[in-house]
Amino acid sequence: GILHNFFDVPMTKMYSIYVNHVEDAIKIFNKLSTTNKSVKELVETFAQTGIFVPTVLLLPIQHPLRYVLHLEQIVKSMPKYLTETKQISIALEKIRKIAHDIEKNKKVSDNKKALELWSTRFDLSPFPNPNREYVTEFPQVLATENKDATVYSLVILSDIALLVRNIGKSTKEKWKVKAFLLSDWKMKEFKDNKITLAKQKSDKTIILRCTKIKDTELLAQIIKNPSKYILKC
Repeated sequence: GILHNFFDVPMTKMYSIYVNHVEDAIKIFNKLSTTNKSVKELVETFAQTGIFVPTVLLLPIQHPLRYVLHLEQIVKSMPKYLTETKQISIALEKIRKIAHDIEKNKKVSDNKKALELWSTRFDLSPFPNPNREYVTEFPQVLATENKDATVYSLVILSDIALLVRNIGKSTKEKWKVKAFLLSDWKMKEFKDNKITLAKQKSDKTIILRCTKIKDTELLAQIIKNPSKYILKC
């Protein structure tokens, strides 16, 4: 009851905002700790007392999961007939939902950031869509066109797919991108861990294959219905 009352709607919203931005905050802090004299001195002061700021920033994110694990252990060790067991079980389900909602909100936020990132890396203006959403990425996909096989990362958005390779040197990014509208392509075959896509009203085909069979199977499902895999708050 205490946990449920603590994580009311305003607190859950504020907590979600914190979770969504903590990684960016840590990056900024780490940068300032080497470039800003005041922050650097603060880091040294904290270090003397055993405090590592990034770890402290991450602790609140771990709390809901810890509550779930803790309550699960309590429920397992208590007789089922006790009233307290039922009350704790109710609390467990509530905190599970809270943890799930926070995690889902985090994924939605991450997806928005990913869409913004790819929109800066690649000009999407030839494919105008104000309602475009990010779906997922597959880091290693073997794409074969006209017997020419190349390993790409595959970025799937709600309406288009991007086969991308970073051909830049050192830390400088330079992206080679092949984009295609999902609506223009139809799955012709899924066999032997290979997805064969055929472009409609054309003789063009492309074969996609992931390293793991389960990833190829998931990719096939997403290509069939990408909207099903879009996360919503």
